[in-house]
Amino acid sequence: MKRFKLIIFDMDGLLIDSERIALEQFMLTLDEFGIEVERQVYLQCIGANARRVDEILSAAVSSQTDYQAFKNSWRQKYKQRIANHPIPVKDGVEELTRHIRANRQPMAVATSTETPQALEKLRNAGLIDSFDAIIGGEQVTASKPAPDLFLRAAQKFAAPPQQCLVLEDSINGVNAALNAGMRVVHVPDLVPPITSIAWRQVIVLNSLKEAIDYAF
Repeated sequence: MKRFKLIIFDMDGLLIDSERIALEQFMLTLDEFGIEVERQVYLQCIGANARRVDEILSAAVSSQTDYQAFKNSWRQKYKQRIANHPIPVKDGVEELTRHIRANRQPMAVATSTETPQALEKLRNAGLIDSFDAIIGGEQVTASKPAPDLFLRAAQKFAAPPQQCLVLEDSINGVNAALNAGMRVVHVPDLVPPITSIAWRQVIVLNSLKEAIDYAF
């Protein structure tokens, strides 16, 4: 791991177990409104920014109910859930970040979540001081799988993309890292790895802890 000039982490579903909570509240909101949306539709949203999520879900929900009302209810349920029960930190986060810090390598978070919300989530999880920069989804125009978020992180540290390592849980995020020309580790959360020619170079691990001893 010492060969990399910058280590870039996704946040939701990788550092914190928030995607599972968001899906639970999404399903509860579907029940509340008495509508049906296939689980796969939600999974397409993972790793995407707010604008892209709205595009995907509005297309699925608007024919059945008012999308804005649905979105507001879902958001409120999610806020209440995490207010009463803090979002758990994922396995291996503390060990890996401590290992990277000992190597004196910079670490950044590049998340599709908007920066203020990302800062709040990381602060509440006790992770805010682990990272040298937080790049939120509103800081770029194109959503993952476009490479913009990761390239912005690399630019901030003057790190060549080929010398950056990205750790991701989502398909959109892995493809964004590949599109950026970066080395990428996939730690699956809700979505399993896919089989494609492009993904042959992707490292798939069961947890972030496994990255510590991985022979890059």
